[in-house]
Amino acid sequence: MTDSPMKTQLLTRLDRFPLLTRYLKSSLAQRLECDNWYENRVLRYIVRDSDWVSYLEKTFNDASLEAVVNSDCIFATLSGTQRDYDNQLFDALAEVRLIAWARESGYDDRIEKLKAESGIRTPDFLMTKGEEVVVGEAKHLRTWDYLLDFVVDRLEGLGIKMGRMNAFGLKVEAGVEYDRRRDNLVQENAAGRTRRMNDARKTITEECLASLERRLQSKPNVEIKIEVSGVPLSIKRYNSPGRVQLSQIHWDDPKKVQETLLLKLEGVLMSALKQIRSYLDSPYSRANPCRAVVFVAGMGPEEWDWDLLWEALYRWSEPSVWNSLSAIQQRAQSLLGVPFDLVTRQGDPPRYGLFPWCPEDCSAADTLILNSF
Repeated sequence: MTDSPMKTQLLTRLDRFPLLTRYLKSSLAQRLECDNWYENRVLRYIVRDSDWVSYLEKTFNDASLEAVVNSDCIFATLSGTQRDYDNQLFDALAEVRLIAWARESGYDDRIEKLKAESGIRTPDFLMTKGEEVVVGEAKHLRTWDYLLDFVVDRLEGLGIKMGRMNAFGLKVEAGVEYDRRRDNLVQENAAGRTRRMNDARKTITEECLASLERRLQSKPNVEIKIEVSGVPLSIKRYNSPGRVQLSQIHWDDPKKVQETLLLKLEGVLMSALKQIRSYLDSPYSRANPCRAVVFVAGMGPEEWDWDLLWEALYRWSEPSVWNSLSAIQQRAQSLLGVPFDLVTRQGDPPRYGLFPWCPEDCSAADTLILNSF
């Protein structure tokens, strides 16, 4: 299928989802007219008729955005022509997921999207349940760093654009060298993200993908080495046509997985709490909330890093992990000054629930998570 008919078919498929069409079609259509549109994860899910799109439509339905005060502000700044659109899109989707979770949790009296104020990073929402007033902030978390995300987005996107990988997919493995550099890669700022994205585009061209497919077609068991942004990667055949899988990365120390995840989770949490604290201390604050909620959303259906963290907590009950979590909670509480809840993706199929800070927080209901391993 050529590029133009594919875009037309994609928008036709999007029309099957009335809420996604209402809130996202305008910016996604803009993204379709940009170079490298196929790197956008939501557009690829729509092309593949992924069940994730139906799940997202249900999330929008559960959120009842029409009843949220200032809900138009969630998507007001989304423009598909912006360089960082994909990142901003998943931030907006995290806000929708927070609203859906809040309604499920009883915050039905009033949910208000806070408007941005000059000179201050305003948190996302004020929510009420009876006399309880809660300030909420939503974040999306990439469990991979941007470099590996861009490699997957680039390979899968080019496969769709070129009509490649129809007989098999690709598996990307990052080894010891990536292990040594990951602590720096996972904490990169916007400039670093742009640099990694450009590096992936320069390395993974249409010619590169065509060469990978030819070589793996003739020699199915071969392992092909490429280097992106100075990081060596291995490419192998994968049994799902059109898909690109990130295989479990080699770790010299298994605890490295836990440490890196906790480092990233703490970074997202602290960023959200600083934003909330700054707002509460500002003249724009219109409430004296009794607590805060930080909602951390993922980006798609396949995020095995989360499962590794749950396994460390629920199956093995690693003392070192619990000790680290206790220290993070204390630092976070000291920063904010009011009680807070952290809500994260848990289990398979995914659901969102309160993050456990100690073994006592693991209730009998959480066997749902344990049974998913």
